Amino acid sequence: MTLAINALQRTRNPARLLECLAEVDNIERYLLHEVDAGLTNEERMLMGGVAVLFGYPASRSTLELVLHAGSVRRTLRALRDRHLLIVSGEEPDQTYSQHAIVRAFYYDTLAPDSRTQMHQRAGDYYVKTGGYLEAALHWHNAGQASAAVTVLYDHFSAIVNAGQSKALYDLLQKFGKHELDATTWARLKLLAGRAASLVADLPTALAELDEALRTDDPYTKAQVLYYRAKTAENVNVAKARCDFQWGIELLNALPVEARCNELLADLQIGLAWLYIQESPDLALAEKHLGKAQAVIGDTDFRRLATLFNAWSGLRNRQQNSPGTLDYL
Repeated sequence: MTLAINALQRTRNPARLLECLAEVDNIERYLLHEVDAGLTNEERMLMGGVAVLFGYPASRSTLELVLHAGSVRRTLRALRDRHLLIVSGEEPDQTYSQHAIVRAFYYDTLAPDSRTQMHQRAGDYYVKTGGYLEAALHWHNAGQASAAVTVLYDHFSAIVNAGQSKALYDLLQKFGKHELDATTWARLKLLAGRAASLVADLPTALAELDEALRTDDPYTKAQVLYYRAKTAENVNVAKARCDFQWGIELLNALPVEARCNELLADLQIGLAWLYIQESPDLALAEKHLGKAQAVIGDTDFRRLATLFNAWSGLRNRQQNSPGTLDYL
């Protein structure tokens, strides 16, 4: 109805427009063309800029950055007054988006080069403002698949903590192997496995991690083994134990300066927990916790807390109540 009203207000021959509505096969498309014909070049470009953002509401300053333009205040007001934009909030914090039908139309009308440049600028903006998932989405659409995977890999925890696990899981399915080098593809599959685990899709999680394990990069492989062990530890203790041990061996085989002590500690603690809880061998558990403690930095408080929790669990299994309290 909004599109029809806009078209009728702008046409010189309302009767003819109504006749055409009864004749065309795709009324929405016809009305969109009629509305678009009544826009200025500036209005048309702004509609394209809003469409590039895939429905995410954007502020005026964001749109100016994406368009690489000056002030769009007047253009926004004109489009808002014609109800072609969905406006949320109050001035000066209003955000703008589009109905899905309108968004698809204006996204398709953008020239490929212009669309790519807008996606690139949007990705640059979102990574600076902590919108890592949105940055990756835009960089992928700008043909920068490797940069997109890298930002997801580097900021996985922030994305998950923002409640975007399902959106991350869906985005990772959009990448093709041909877009990435072997190591980056393995890291993508690692992320896909972790994301699938978070949305409780265990078979997909294990399949993705198995694919990631084909990498020749020892650090990435050790990461995959850690997360595959964590995914499988409640269903296949023997396999989880082998994966933890394999990951430890891979890192220990590297030169000292190339090892990642944080990952090594995680693997040691994970293996120790299996020896505490699932296949008790308290002497081995103590050995692995001691090795983890030797490589954790004094200021790595998150890992120290994880380590002390494991020590407490071990002392409890040893029926050493004072020892348990020492680590609480």
